[in-house]
Amino acid sequence: MRELLEIMDHLKAHKVDFKSLEEQLDTTSAAGSLVFHVFAALTDFERRLIAERTRDGLAVAMAKGNMPGRPRIDDTKIQQARRLIAEGYSKARAARAVGISRSTLARRSQA
Repeated sequence: MRELLEIMDHLKAHKVDFKSLEEQLDTTSAAGSLVFHVFAALTDFERRLIAERTRDGLAVAMAKGNMPGRPRIDDTKIQQARRLIAEGYSKARAARAVGISRSTLARRSQA
């Protein structure tokens, strides 16, 4: 919605009115311009409410000990994969056998 407001301001600066055929939006009148800006304000308000609720929800989850994102790979899986590689398995086969991706095995083996 922010981009639409910027476009509308740009059009207004060049003395161009906007009339939408689909949404019944018409900035040629004061009332139409008011309706457009009220809708824009409501959209911005809703976006901010969603962001606030998301932050609050994450804070509650973290307070309960639930960390956002994917769970970390257990180090025992990396060790098991390394043992399989030492026994002659390919890196891809060892990773598949313990249930991790090849890229995870490679990344964690470098550390």
